[in-house]
Amino acid sequence: MLDNVIIPFYINRDQPYLGCDDPNRNSLQEVYSYDLRDYHDYPFNIQYKFNSRGFRDKEWPIDINDKIWCVGDSATCGTGISHEHIYSNLLKDAINCGRYYADNEWIRDIASSILSEANPKLVVIQWSYFHRFKRYLLETEKNLPGIVTGKQIGRAHV
Repeated sequence: MLDNVIIPFYINRDQPYLGCDDPNRNSLQEVYSYDLRDYHDYPFNIQYKFNSRGFRDKEWPIDINDKIWCVGDSATCGTGISHEHIYSNLLKDAINCGRYYADNEWIRDIASSILSEANPKLVVIQWSYFHRFKRYLLETEKNLPGIVTGKQIGRAHV
């Protein structure tokens, strides 16, 4: 079930940084004018551990029905914050389907897959920026090291 809701690049990965919070990287500061002190002064331990489906979440339960599903971009993934502060972890029985730098087409397709293949209690969708759509990402991501390409991620087919 939900065989297409997967991010192969991140399966079972464990890494200390995820793009914008990397202390050795300034490219996002130049592109988006982020103040990197916000990331560097964060007082909690950040470790990115991804489950067997490539999401920053615990392993999914066998019974995925009657759960709260959280779908979105890096805010849902929890980029730049500790695991216990991710909003999906503050909800009971929630499953996190957030992806760093997700485009709105991907978010729509994942939400559609969940709605058609599971019986969710609720689907929380955190849409990304309006300018994020697949064509834009494919043109932009080659200029941002560490961004997973659309070919590596794939798309859900509904």
